[in-house]
Amino acid sequence: LIEDVTTSGKSIEETYPTDLTFDRPSALSEPDVRVADRFEPTDKYGEYRVRSTDIDVGGHVNNIAYVRALLGSFSNAELKELNVKKMDVVFRTSCYEGDLLELSRRKTDAGLDLRMAKDGKAAILAHME
Repeated sequence: LIEDVTTSGKSIEETYPTDLTFDRPSALSEPDVRVADRFEPTDKYGEYRVRSTDIDVGGHVNNIAYVRALLGSFSNAELKELNVKKMDVVFRTSCYEGDLLELSRRKTDAGLDLRMAKDGKAAILAHME
């Protein structure tokens, strides 16, 4: 279906019914958290090599595998001290088996910002409170 739409030359307005509306309330009770992608080399604290068990049926890292990898980069003692109650994640680019991801973290007034980068570019950004 997507292939048909993109090759048919139709605009997005012509693709959906004219009476289609998006008027449901947001599922979020508060605005999205913004994580600035401004990490210094000194913020690096580790690396993660993408494993076969991280891959979903689409052939790239499953979204929850990123979160599992981030949480797994902390010791139990660190996680207890962080007392994580909330995590917001922004997915930037797909990663694949064998990719080496650089882990960076930066404390902020509101919690902890995290970054997983592939080839120097953010793959995901996260904020933990």
